[in-house]
Amino acid sequence: MTDKRIPTIIWVVTGLVALVLLGFTIALGVKASGQSGLGMEVYLTSPIGVIHVHEEPNMYSSSVGIVANGTSAIIRRVEHVGDVVWYFVEVETTFGWVDETRLSAEPP
Repeated sequence: MTDKRIPTIIWVVTGLVALVLLGFTIALGVKASGQSGLGMEVYLTSPIGVIHVHEEPNMYSSSVGIVANGTSAIIRRVEHVGDVVWYFVEVETTFGWVDETRLSAEPP
């Protein structure tokens, strides 16, 4: 029987490829964790009965639309601004930003 050993360089290259793939997997997982909920249907809620959909992820930015309490929306993007999470949503024919306090998974 012949002794066929795998050269050390093959093991080194295989190990490096595995480490690179692990790094990419971790990076994609971190990125995806910040984007959870994309495409999810949610309901816009407010104690005053209407919700302002903003042009930018900022409560002082211009309103691109005002919708009624309980209107459904689709999450398209997520952005953290300071301590507030903002969601870019598609609501009826409008696209804009609402903060996390205006979203609910259940209708009001």
